[in-house]
Amino acid sequence: TGSNTSNGTCGGASGQAWFHGATGKRNASLNFDGTDDYVDMNDVAALDIKDTDDMTITGWFNRDLFGSTHTVVAKRNSVGAADPGYLLYILSTDDKMYLELSDGTAGGGDEYSLQSSSSFGSSGWHHFAVVWDQDSAANSEIYIDGVDDNATDTGTIGNVGDTSNAVDFRIGSESDSGNLFDGRLDEIRVYNYVLTTDQIKR
Repeated sequence: TGSNTSNGTCGGASGQAWFHGATGKRNASLNFDGTDDYVDMNDVAALDIKDTDDMTITGWFNRDLFGSTHTVVAKRNSVGAADPGYLLYILSTDDKMYLELSDGTAGGGDEYSLQSSSSFGSSGWHHFAVVWDQDSAANSEIYIDGVDDNATDTGTIGNVGDTSNAVDFRIGSESDSGNLFDGRLDEIRVYNYVLTTDQIKR
């Protein structure tokens, strides 16, 4: 948001995310204020997860505020099972990281979720890698700081079909601007394949 609307332009002024991104885990980062900051990439079809697609999302986060739900990455408007797409967020009630996907099937949708074992109730940089292997619940996992976090799985992975939708891909908020992130995010990456444990450790 703010004046940083041109491709490749990251100027910024006091109070804007780019200006405050001078210090990050890897050189610069983005500082989200939890009020109106997010990165919007519009509706990019390549970032949809279809029935046979795999995905890995990686990056660094450092929360400033607690007691609120913070969205890290989203191509989905809400956690409602009938809402297709995916959300990666930290929940307000337990400070744990969640990945939720749904194909939006009529009548409630087929939904699958991963819940981290670790909680993040204090400031500090953490690396995350969230792996979605569409045909293997065993390979679908959350890694924190390079270590398998023994995430809790909910749902039947084989029931989740095409999660494609027509909403924007965003960093720092849900696709409809809900549950904005308060803190810093750095090196956010989305891969269209499953990263191995060795790749994540590096």
